[in-house]
Amino acid sequence: RERGTVTGVRTTNTEYACATVVNAAGPWAGEIGRLAGVDLPITPLRRQIFVTDPLPDLTRDFPLTVEMATSFYFHRESGGVLMGMADPADKPGFDDSVNWDFIPSIVERALDRMPLLEKANVKTGWAGFYEDTPDKHPILGHIDGVTGFVCAAGFSGHGLMHASAAGEAIAELITSGKTTLDISALSHSRFARGDLIREYNVI
Repeated sequence: RERGTVTGVRTTNTEYACATVVNAAGPWAGEIGRLAGVDLPITPLRRQIFVTDPLPDLTRDFPLTVEMATSFYFHRESGGVLMGMADPADKPGFDDSVNWDFIPSIVERALDRMPLLEKANVKTGWAGFYEDTPDKHPILGHIDGVTGFVCAAGFSGHGLMHASAAGEAIAELITSGKTTLDISALSHSRFARGDLIREYNVI
């Protein structure tokens, strides 16, 4: 950036001149913001998923089930059950290792909700990142203070569901300066104003 305006992108290998940069870096969006001299309140937070071996007695038609009080959720996956739950001990950061010591906490909730899982073995697990904002909603649109810097990040676990609409909105914003859907409530400036949109249904 020069004089508060985007001029391009510099990587370890080359440079690209451009008038607009879209920050869609997911959990790394906060770091990209800092490179542009902007404070984006987006932090990485680990989430873990575990999958059981196939269960012959498992019905094909049971839905995704969420226990909102604990964030425990599960659904059918590859003949077994995929399940996950937020670990309240996790702190923001880029640790994507699987914490197998957390399994007993998940199993306790799983057996309470689905006793059939007593017969199951956990065959695999993996971890990834949510890209959290303080109100669990994304930052969409131009970033004040840096002309040409646009953000589409901070989806806090529901980015895949919102991706197509968000992508279309950002494309419209860049090409025409306006959007079909009003995305003003998701602006970066809402945090400075204290105008947050609290989301309570996050797993």
